[in-house]
Amino acid sequence: HRPIYERARELDAARQHHPIKLDRVLAIGDSVRTDLAGAHGFGIDCLLVTRGIHAEEFQGIDQLDPASLSELFGHPPRALTRELRW
Repeated sequence: HRPIYERARELDAARQHHPIKLDRVLAIGDSVRTDLAGAHGFGIDCLLVTRGIHAEEFQGIDQLDPASLSELFGHPPRALTRELRW
């Protein structure tokens, strides 16, 4: 995960003429194992889409409190969303 995040940051820095601060970056994904773990490993926040790969596990869950997120994920996402429409 780190190489793709580093490359994206390099490309953005070249375009903006300065590197973006990591607290301004948000990863968006639907996998706890890859997307959430990768974001955490790179030091950025993650928006986890709950109707993706883990849809069955999240079925019936509308909201989770921060303590439940930590217990469930270990490294909780910044936020959850059911779906993402572009």
